[in-house]
Amino acid sequence: MNKQNKKMPILFGIVLCLCIAAGAGYLLRNAYLLKKDDRQLDELFAKELEESQKTIDQLKEQKEELETDIQKAEEEVNNVPRKESQPVQEPSTSAPMPLRASILDCQPGEVLSGETLYPDNPGIYFTASPILEGDEIYTQITDMVPGDAGSVTCDQLRYLKMPYYQQNGEIHVGEMVVTSELSQKVLDAFLDFFEKKHRFSSMDLKDNLWIEETDLTNITEKYLPRE
Repeated sequence: MNKQNKKMPILFGIVLCLCIAAGAGYLLRNAYLLKKDDRQLDELFAKELEESQKTIDQLKEQKEELETDIQKAEEEVNNVPRKESQPVQEPSTSAPMPLRASILDCQPGEVLSGETLYPDNPGIYFTASPILEGDEIYTQITDMVPGDAGSVTCDQLRYLKMPYYQQNGEIHVGEMVVTSELSQKVLDAFLDFFEKKHRFSSMDLKDNLWIEETDLTNITEKYLPRE
């Protein structure tokens, strides 16, 4: 009994030593693991810090390049000569030329502006007027009619006035004397010539066509419409 009582403290001491040894080993192990983790954390932190520094350096370089580009652009703008401001031209307020309602008040040979003629109804400018004995037209044509002028009476004649295209492309006022029976046919024919822009050398009573030895061939070659 006494031997057992003496062994109990020894066993208890051994168990306590083992417990202390186990606890110390556990603490040492945890300390080692903590130290290892700290070292890994330090390495990770150092790596991230290095990458952040690289990013900061790149941003600084980009900032310097941007500032250089801005400075160059400002220098170019300052060196460009300034153009003087041009005065703004106000739109013309001049009224358009009025359209002609008639051609009777125009003089033979007068140049007409195409802008003053009704484009959709040019027929209103092709007119036939009676000739009275003793008036200006009668006096003018008396010496131009071949043969016996007395064989044709005034009431058988008509004085035609119409626009036509001359060789240079201008629109002139033309005149003509024909018999009353042919007047409308002649007007219709020359209206068709006008709409197709046929050109004539002249259409004026002052051209003395009926001179000595004048034949129809010469007249035709001179006054036939040309394309």
